[in-house]
Amino acid sequence: MRKKRFAILFAGIMTFGIGFSSYAGQWKSDETGYWYEEENGSYVMDEWRNIGGKWYYFDHNGYMMEDTWIGDYYVGEDGAMLANTLTKDGYWLDGDGIKDEKKRIYGEMVFNPTNYKKEGDRIEIVGDICDTGYMAQEEIEKLRVGDWIVLPDKKQIGRVREFTVKVPIVDVKVDRGLKTVISAPYYYQDEGDPYALPGEGYEYWLNSQSISEIGLEGTIHMGDYVYRIVKKDAMLIADSRTEFIDETAQMYGDETRPKNSLETYLQSYVGNPIAYGHSPDASKVLQISITGNHIDQAVDMFENYVG
Repeated sequence: MRKKRFAILFAGIMTFGIGFSSYAGQWKSDETGYWYEEENGSYVMDEWRNIGGKWYYFDHNGYMMEDTWIGDYYVGEDGAMLANTLTKDGYWLDGDGIKDEKKRIYGEMVFNPTNYKKEGDRIEIVGDICDTGYMAQEEIEKLRVGDWIVLPDKKQIGRVREFTVKVPIVDVKVDRGLKTVISAPYYYQDEGDPYALPGEGYEYWLNSQSISEIGLEGTIHMGDYVYRIVKKDAMLIADSRTEFIDETAQMYGDETRPKNSLETYLQSYVGNPIAYGHSPDASKVLQISITGNHIDQAVDMFENYVG
């Protein structure tokens, strides 16, 4: 391990909103990792430093940290602090790179495209990033009948919803091997708080993998999946490296339903109320995996057409 001479130690709170400083040092590396040597021969240690317009964190030995959390911030595989993107453990980071538990992905990540622009091979897609689950399963295990939870706003139409309404838990069951909490049924009057009469309204079954809406208006019917908005109006990038899977075509076979490409999917469904059958807000979603802001895989799910 190299010796650190003239080490500069900084104390206090680092604020990312400050202007960038100019440094005339240089990157160096060995078999352990990278460090940054100042012009005077000293090394950056135990601090954040902006280098070339990106923020990096250096540990107490002076090595650049990689692919890890530093407090509420995350540095990627290249050591640079991430922002406006998803971490490997499912946190959507805001524009300042700060972690927020309310913007964590549970279950699968799905994407509701609302607009797009194609330029050559590149498609810029704006939409809402959602998840299929409600919260961490260990947190659901702590919930009991009588606890209050936040549920979708029924004034919204479609499966993609913001969760803004507080409703009590009335039952707890095991669904597909997971403890699942069941909400009191409710729906909205034209104005005022949500309410429901016995046997009417909607109830929700919630666990870490799924959110199901069950209608109770006179008779129980098959539940619809609901997707919780984690980040509105995110911009993701697709290109020739993006794998698109038309799950419905695979299930029924190409002879009964031609396969979509991602572009034809977007042309058919983004902003087209007729394609949905009733409302532009009755949203279809893509199940996605991303690296940074790049869509690596997008799946047109069978759930978009049934249930």
